[in-house]
Amino acid sequence: MSGPTFGIGIFELVILAAMGGGCLIGVGGLVAFVLLSAKKSNDEK
Repeated sequence: MSGPTFGIGIFELVILAAMGGGCLIGVGGLVAFVLLSAKKSNDEK
């Protein structure tokens, strides 16, 4: 009984890790985009 539970647990951990990684990449990209946009605006002025 611990076998299937362990497998499902690993599967869920992998999905959560993938979702968490995707969120971190998305947030990081958004922050970088905002910082670059702000930097360009300051350079133009």
